[in-house]
Amino acid sequence: AQLLEQNPAIPPYNQHQIKVIKRSAEHLTDLIEGLLDISKIEAGRLEIQRDVIHLQDLMDQLVDMFFLQAQEKDLDFSYVQLTRLPDLVQGDEKRVRQILINLLSNAVKFTEKGSVQLSVRYRNQVAEIKIKDSGVGIPEEEMERIFRPFERIRRPGSPVVSGTGLGLTITRLLVDIMGGDLTVENHPEGGVTFTLWLMLAYVHQAQPENKKIQKVYGYSGPRKSIMIVDDDAAHRGLMHDLLTPLGFSIVEAPDAESCLNMLLAFSPDLFLIDRRMPGIEGPQLAKILRAKTFTQPIIMVSANAKEDLQNNEEQPSYNDYLIKPVRLDHLIEKLGKTLLLQWIYAPASNAKQNAVVLQAPSPPPSMDLIDELIGWAEVGALSQSRKMIEHIAQNQLASQELVTKLKYHIEKVDLNSIVRTLKALKS
Repeated sequence: AQLLEQNPAIPPYNQHQIKVIKRSAEHLTDLIEGLLDISKIEAGRLEIQRDVIHLQDLMDQLVDMFFLQAQEKDLDFSYVQLTRLPDLVQGDEKRVRQILINLLSNAVKFTEKGSVQLSVRYRNQVAEIKIKDSGVGIPEEEMERIFRPFERIRRPGSPVVSGTGLGLTITRLLVDIMGGDLTVENHPEGGVTFTLWLMLAYVHQAQPENKKIQKVYGYSGPRKSIMIVDDDAAHRGLMHDLLTPLGFSIVEAPDAESCLNMLLAFSPDLFLIDRRMPGIEGPQLAKILRAKTFTQPIIMVSANAKEDLQNNEEQPSYNDYLIKPVRLDHLIEKLGKTLLLQWIYAPASNAKQNAVVLQAPSPPPSMDLIDELIGWAEVGALSQSRKMIEHIAQNQLASQELVTKLKYHIEKVDLNSIVRTLKALKS
């Protein structure tokens, strides 16, 4: 997905789908790692990071991801921003994302009809986030049981859903360790509301962060060479495909011995070394390179970044580390820092996020416009229907929520749903 996202030949209407795949994969990775976090929390060994979080970007990503999941079940998904959000806050971005994904995933999963609403309010350094659904609800006597590991609550007649039964357990443990609070409330009409409070301290933005959202497509100055040492050919190939388009010269070595032999005739500007390899492992290879007076930066690629620091008193021989699976933005950040690169950025995109943000209601489109679009959709005129929806979107002739629904249905070539949506506005 990272490679496809960088491919300029991919049409714009497919780029959004690729972004959702990539984000979903990143979130899935976080969730899998979360399964291991329960034992770390109980043993008192889980560390909370102090990251700078782009809060609005994080919320937009979550809305993008769960809007599509809700649409697949014909649910209305809305995002309500009750107050202005700060650009930057401080907290553990991975854990905040993990908590919100668990809560949103449950809301969509246990709601068969109706709606899911995500709302956020920020005041006095605290983010108050509510996730409200119209699902099956939770019996009062079962309110505490849902937070126990592997517990599943199912009412008679309610749908059977997949899952591990660990999501809410992990969520509550993470909220507690981050000093936050999590409550759940039943609705008389059905469904529940989870309310989350987290301290996310405001971070003063010292300089513009506009490059954060821009795509890197190269760097200034002489070409740099990178040696990738990894026994996994697929991973070497992935790194090669990610870095070559940026202008790097890539040399691959399948193990430490091959790396050392190749260095007799070649000296790269940077080493990317896998931590676990047969024979000589990554940290040992780094020590050998330092003993042979190689002073180039070494980045260790590892599933456990701090394993060497935990197991050894001495400082490791490498300069930095990356966590597997490698994310391109993290890789670019590490390379820029260690090689002191001046990145070349693509022009910033003006594309709007595919988010349903309910801040001020927009007037409905005119009846004439609705009737015309219904007419084209009913006769199966796909091209004309697409043009009319683009016209409505570009001229802001309808609410963002309606435009997003129409665009979703036209991408699915679901003209019947367009007709149903528009006729509902007339009723």
